[in-house]
Amino acid sequence: MKHRIEHLDAMRGIAALLVVVQHGLERTTQYFDAPWIVLDAVNLGRFGVVLFFLISGFVIPFSFRGDQPIRNFAISRTFRLLPALWLSVALLLLVKGPAPLDVVIANMAMIARPLGLPELSGVYWTLSYELGFYIVCALVFWKGSIFDHRLQTGAITLLLACCFLWGIYSWIYFCYMFLGMLMRLAFLEGNEGAKRLWKTYALLLAGSAILLTMQSPGSMFLKPVATTVAMVLPIAIFTAAIAWKPDVPGWLVWLGKISYSVYLLQSIALHACKPLAAVSIPLYLSASIAMVIAMAALSYQLVEEPLNRFGKRLTRKPQPLAA
Repeated sequence: MKHRIEHLDAMRGIAALLVVVQHGLERTTQYFDAPWIVLDAVNLGRFGVVLFFLISGFVIPFSFRGDQPIRNFAISRTFRLLPALWLSVALLLLVKGPAPLDVVIANMAMIARPLGLPELSGVYWTLSYELGFYIVCALVFWKGSIFDHRLQTGAITLLLACCFLWGIYSWIYFCYMFLGMLMRLAFLEGNEGAKRLWKTYALLLAGSAILLTMQSPGSMFLKPVATTVAMVLPIAIFTAAIAWKPDVPGWLVWLGKISYSVYLLQSIALHACKPLAAVSIPLYLSASIAMVIAMAALSYQLVEEPLNRFGKRLTRKPQPLAA
């Protein structure tokens, strides 16, 4: 299991850096006139986010453990996600200045987008999708069906229907998490139904993503072709990784461990290093990546890891006192 987790950690690290590079490139468009081939060919940020969602769906059942799995799941997710988020919110407020209290609280609770409130960082939009997925997972685990492949196939079918019939295009992101869970059942749990159907649903999701993105008007950084590649290619790469289970270097595993803080703190590093963009775009990107990795390493060591360990202690069954 450790070997499998390590290559998933490595993919997390790669995904986080892709998001940083995308957002860095978006901040440099004023310094060149010709279209940047990277921005036209693939949206690296969306690519990284989709990869994150696939991984999240694949690993989330690991969090249901112990005699009180739903309670333990809630505790582990709380101490895994909120401390680093709160740190990033505090740092953003220091950099950008104060914000209304309701906006701050909503961002700290990962629900700014559902409430229609501004997000303090452009990367926070994914957090509400993660939170919604966790709530669904807890509910279906309570009903005893989280390891039933019909949950994943039914959820993907229903969500895609909502995308096409009612125009709720953003719900396609939930499909990636359910596909990740379906592929876990096929590759790790040996579920016969999942092994039979995961390819069909992977192709269904890829085809749906193509149709939805190609008919979208897009924007400067979300052009139809770039977005389509970003929504489809991660499925192939994720499939290859979990089927192949490649050996990965230790530094990439470590980068995966700090990837959540890299994701959350990137806007601060990109803002701080912005003057370098006028000198050299590669210099700006390199400095931003170096800075955010340093910040994330400190965040992981001082905030994430200690509080994650504390959360795990809370989920352990108390040992009886010796007579």
